[in-house]
Amino acid sequence: MSARRSRALALAAAFALASFARAATPAQPATVNVLQVAGHVYMAVAERGNATILDGGGDGVLVVDAMDAATAPALLQAARSLTRDPILLLVNTSDTATSVGGNGVFAKALGAKASPIAKARTGSEEAASGVSIIAHEALSLRLEQEQGLPIEARPDQTYAFGTKDLYMGGEGIRIMHVANAITDGDSIVYFRGSDVISVGAILSTSNYPVIDVKRGGTLAGTIAALNQMLDLIIPGRGQEGGTMVIPGRGRLCNQHDVLEYRDMLVIIRDRVADLIGQGKTLEQVRRARPALDYDARYGAGVGDWSSDDFIRVVYDELKGRP
Repeated sequence: MSARRSRALALAAAFALASFARAATPAQPATVNVLQVAGHVYMAVAERGNATILDGGGDGVLVVDAMDAATAPALLQAARSLTRDPILLLVNTSDTATSVGGNGVFAKALGAKASPIAKARTGSEEAASGVSIIAHEALSLRLEQEQGLPIEARPDQTYAFGTKDLYMGGEGIRIMHVANAITDGDSIVYFRGSDVISVGAILSTSNYPVIDVKRGGTLAGTIAALNQMLDLIIPGRGQEGGTMVIPGRGRLCNQHDVLEYRDMLVIIRDRVADLIGQGKTLEQVRRARPALDYDARYGAGVGDWSSDDFIRVVYDELKGRP
């Protein structure tokens, strides 16, 4: 046997052995890192997305977004590492897997707060103190009708109009509906005392917004939601710092980051509109690559939400297609 063939066989055997070792290694448990943003508001960071934790200082703990089912236990552990106060409130900002996927984990681990759904869960008029899940009415109805979540994982507090206000540990909290952004049931959460906004999937520092057209999502509504955030943000000295924004995915943001993301969407929308004005088809628009200078940061060539998927949503909306 030649030396070259021997080396080739040895390399192939080593590759096969390494592949087997990777396959045999059990999946590592999810990890969640916590960053103090301001006051008693913390940003919880995991591989697939972010959450927000408020330590209410004796009034209990509020969590914004439950992450997915695989990561929710680590999020629970991270919240408990901050305080001994019970987790009482969970806010779902959207119906993405990284917002509602861990609802059942929270409900099972913490019990149900006294509410109509809690009574149905427990069969008792007096449920033990535990987590109460808050969401916009449109999102709550969808979780029940479309996704078929078990009753303990559904929101038991909903709001149907523009805002829902809470007060915990000296912190004024305003939950605001943003209409027809990623879906028709999205919310953002403003912690007024700490001057922090948690915005869920509407903002990301690593991908284009995943607009769910079938569930009422629109590019125009997403841009309007970002403008709503900008109206709330007051920058610090030199336009740095000030009001901090926790995105659904990626690093902590300030006014500049939100402005940059909004402008990116407006520029891509206007480029696609110009190509449509020239009579271009969807395929011709895609080949023109109107998002070329942003794809390296926000785009993806393949997957559940590629750059082409995003351009298709923009094109269809501007053409008035259902």
